[in-house]
Amino acid sequence: MLEVLRLADGDEVEVFDGEGRAAVARLVLQAGRAGLHLEIVRPLPVQTEEVEKILVVALPKGKRMDLVVEKAAELGVSQIRPVITERVIARPEGERAAQRIERWRRIALSAAKQCGRETVLSVGEILPLPEVLTSIGRCDLFLVGSLAPDARPLREALAPWRKRKPGSVAVLIGPEGDLSAGELQAAASAGAVAVSFGKTVLRVETAAIFAAAVLAYEFSSNRPPAP
Repeated sequence: MLEVLRLADGDEVEVFDGEGRAAVARLVLQAGRAGLHLEIVRPLPVQTEEVEKILVVALPKGKRMDLVVEKAAELGVSQIRPVITERVIARPEGERAAQRIERWRRIALSAAKQCGRETVLSVGEILPLPEVLTSIGRCDLFLVGSLAPDARPLREALAPWRKRKPGSVAVLIGPEGDLSAGELQAAASAGAVAVSFGKTVLRVETAAIFAAAVLAYEFSSNRPPAP
């Protein structure tokens, strides 16, 4: 790895623990051994997000969730909760589900390293939507993307929160056929506000990345640059 990264004894690198803490460290090669260790030079300011951002995403087919996880991690989403809804086609179980979750967690870690985020996106277990609604309903702001004609424009739903930021915000993204009427009602009962992402019908991964980008624009805070 040292050869690939072109690092040498005494070079400084930035390290992080995945929970928001980071530091500048110096590489120290171990004489006579194939290895190295790091000496902490100085801590960096703690990266904190004022708003916890959560995506609840109906599981898409194939590997499209890989892209959602990668981009959500880059955009500062705190958690992704993959869910099974009535119209979801992909329903991995057992070992197959565990392998997918493990892959998504590796993608989240890689994305954090690539874009310099000290906090790694948390990827939850694949669960039925009703189980997730129980906990997500406790968020300060809970939105659900909807194709219903009476859904509020997303910008209007976010407008009251621009001056008094929520402590946590969740967005539920349904499958391409939309959530069923019963699921939309269950989400509403859990406190969700139905919102529209525009006139076009988006694929799951497009809607999820769009929502992540909007949340980043509205609610993300940046760590001050390292001295």
